Amino acid sequence: MVYELDQPQVIEFKTTTLAGIGAEPTAIRRTVPIDLRQDWPTALKEAGLDTTAPTAWLAEGLLIYLPPEAQDRLFDDITALSVPGSTIATEFAPGIIDFDPDRMSEMAGVFSEHGVDVDMASLVYAGERNHGVDYLRSRGWDVEGWRARNCSSAMASRCRTPKSTTRWATSSSSAAR
Repeated sequence: MVYELDQPQVIEFKTTTLAGIGAEPTAIRRTVPIDLRQDWPTALKEAGLDTTAPTAWLAEGLLIYLPPEAQDRLFDDITALSVPGSTIATEFAPGIIDFDPDRMSEMAGVFSEHGVDVDMASLVYAGERNHGVDYLRSRGWDVEGWRARNCSSAMASRCRTPKSTTRWATSSSSAAR
């Protein structure tokens, strides 16, 4: 069972696009169209999440789009919904305190070449935030973190990032509840 949480418009776009190319999920896919600033844990449970079974969580390409306190709340909510044996994978970009909106606007040029006019800089929340590895560890998770640039060759394709970015990939197992 795969639960996909995202903004309602994003869920609609993905669902329509995948159906348009004839893509069929190989697992049962339950979409939960919700803004993470809303009560997504309740919506997820209402969609059928079994909070007594270990869960695998993926928060990828997400954290920079959340204010620092929302990042912490996300991890707190995941922890509250998890039982021992649960896992989480995420990344963390500690350099976000050095966020350059002009550089982000330049990078967004690729999107505009394809007809997508989005002010990427306005979507990112810069500023100091808790380090994902430390924060999850403080919440009872057994955390393994590594710098993307230090990944082994077997992991290189999953860890590749621009040289100017240092990211942490995190794999955790919950001892919560």
